[in-house]
Amino acid sequence: MTAMPANTQPQIDISIEDERWNNILPESEIYAIIDHICATLPLDHDLQGLEGDFEVSITLCDDTFIQKINKEWRDKNKATNVLSFPQFDDIAEETAMLPHGVAAPIGDIFIAYDTVERESIEQDKTMHAHSTHMFIHGFLHLIGYDHIEYDEAEEMENLEIRILERINIANPYETMYTENNVHIKK
Repeated sequence: MTAMPANTQPQIDISIEDERWNNILPESEIYAIIDHICATLPLDHDLQGLEGDFEVSITLCDDTFIQKINKEWRDKNKATNVLSFPQFDDIAEETAMLPHGVAAPIGDIFIAYDTVERESIEQDKTMHAHSTHMFIHGFLHLIGYDHIEYDEAEEMENLEIRILERINIANPYETMYTENNVHIKK
């Protein structure tokens, strides 16, 4: 597998809406994570077939910010750890219509500091490791992965695990928690 698709470079637009995010997911690291994602994707994935650049918008925010987005776009009036809004249903087909030299805007990712921090503590993970996982999870949603059906969830989780391994971050699904925060092994 190759890293970045041939002739393709990501363009990242990062908006930091909560200063607590400073230095947790620096832009240079996000580029490296995307490179690891591309290196791990199946060779026949649509992102690997892009003929030009692609663009990702990332908003690093707090629970209040993400709750408003979640309510407005998903009709869920609660905060969550990550939201992804893909631009395309079929990346290869729909980006082929873009003029040459225009980066394909594959979508938007929102990550909430408060929820990610709380989950990090509850799950005994570092903020950096959990934030990285949430970014990877959000990015995979942008490029067509989902976890609604069991087989889809298994495929997405396995891909997340392989990408995180490349970055020396432990399997985030290895230890799960019950409602009483009692450790159970998967």
